[in-house]
Amino acid sequence: MEDQDRKQLQAFSLLAQGSFMSERNTDNRLLAYNLFETAAGLFNQILSDEDNKLNLGVSYEAGATDSSAEYENSDRLGFSVSTQIDDWISINAKVGIPVGGVTRTAVAGDVEVLLRLTEDGSLTAKVFNRENEWQQYVVDDVVYTQGVGISYNVDFNTFKELIHKIFGKGGKIIEKQ
Repeated sequence: MEDQDRKQLQAFSLLAQGSFMSERNTDNRLLAYNLFETAAGLFNQILSDEDNKLNLGVSYEAGATDSSAEYENSDRLGFSVSTQIDDWISINAKVGIPVGGVTRTAVAGDVEVLLRLTEDGSLTAKVFNRENEWQQYVVDDVVYTQGVGISYNVDFNTFKELIHKIFGKGGKIIEKQ
């Protein structure tokens, strides 16, 4: 393969998978990944309900190998669920299971719970537990980050309108003519 071809292949791999591709078994791996992603997209459409209250999904995440750094991360088959319990609570979860030449057997998962705290949805709380990405290459155990956060979201067109919405009474500013 010429240098230009390698660059294009790596660019395509980065766009398609979110990671660079190993030069070994490149054609087979890329083909398998693309076929799986297409099938997963169709499967996800079948599993999702019409009003988007419950969405189930399947995904495939390609692993990484670097002989010089002596790490190997196996491919993962992911299952996800996203559901809106009511108008106030929604849950997103994803579980990744190692497949193929497994050197690491840890099952990893992420969970996120979103709570709407106000009627208009401007104030929300988030509780999450997510897998750290960096540890995949550093240790054999899965390391997680947990957190709780509160966010306030407001729409505005001018700075004056923003200040009024935050500190003033009521919603919209009525301009004097």
